[in-house]
Amino acid sequence: VEMIPKFFLTKKKHLYLGPQLYVRYHYYKNEWIFVNADGSDYYHRRFEALQSEKSATVQLNALFGVQSPQIKRFIFDAFVSLGIMYRGGVITRTQEVTYYHEGSRRDFYDPPLEYTGGGIMLSGQIGIRIGWRFGKAKLYG
Repeated sequence: VEMIPKFFLTKKKHLYLGPQLYVRYHYYKNEWIFVNADGSDYYHRRFEALQSEKSATVQLNALFGVQSPQIKRFIFDAFVSLGIMYRGGVITRTQEVTYYHEGSRRDFYDPPLEYTGGGIMLSGQIGIRIGWRFGKAKLYG
């Protein structure tokens, strides 16, 4: 769920500023997830894990953007947002696989590893939206 009320900074409604509230619930069970990779030309490793997750993310950003005039049929939005994000929950990991350039190693965890980290961190987004309005474009307000 994402909510972006816009407060326009120009009379022609090209520039806007507003708060961006974003809430997301993460849930999956026993999926293979890419975890990390490191290495150089001579030595390379890739990590995957079989894990489950139940967590939530709440993000509050200040959003600044530009958009095409509301009466035009061509739609273009571009924005930048900066703020804070809180993410908390539980990740349960039952297997890990490390792939080397000459083979792999599989680790099983019984009981499963549990990660309950999270907390507050900085967040930022850059986005664009391009489209076309069908029918008559009207200016409201």
